[in-house]
Amino acid sequence: GATGYGLSLSARRSGDFSVDEEALWGGSLVAKELVSRGDEVEYLRYFDFGRSLRRGQTHDFAVRSWVEHDPDPDSEIVFSVNLPTDVATIHVNFSGPDKPNAVWHFGPVADGDPDQGDGGAGPVSMGVAGNVRFDVVDPVPGARYGVAWRW
Repeated sequence: GATGYGLSLSARRSGDFSVDEEALWGGSLVAKELVSRGDEVEYLRYFDFGRSLRRGQTHDFAVRSWVEHDPDPDSEIVFSVNLPTDVATIHVNFSGPDKPNAVWHFGPVADGDPDQGDGGAGPVSMGVAGNVRFDVVDPVPGARYGVAWRW
């Protein structure tokens, strides 16, 4: 009965946090919400598939999201899935002259574990233009996966 995909991005200590997104294929973006809780701002977005999936059905889709000029950038991007998923990919583009000193991936990690820091599963190579990609085939539902970096 899945009808869509939920996306949550957050920033700490940032009043200027904003997210731009576009649907690349497989549905449309709806239900945008920006929630402030103390020193954290959370951006919630729902991607509607346009149909309800029956048991065993699959659906391919892509959403591109970006944060520009975040005054307090975080050092990781984390995802988890709650339904069986064939492949999930994190693409990070470090635009501009500043590039991180190290980039690594981690997961699967049980939800609720502390930040991963340097305890990741391995390094991730960065392209000349600052592009990073991490593919997870058959991610474990409920586990966390991510890409982290150190400036």
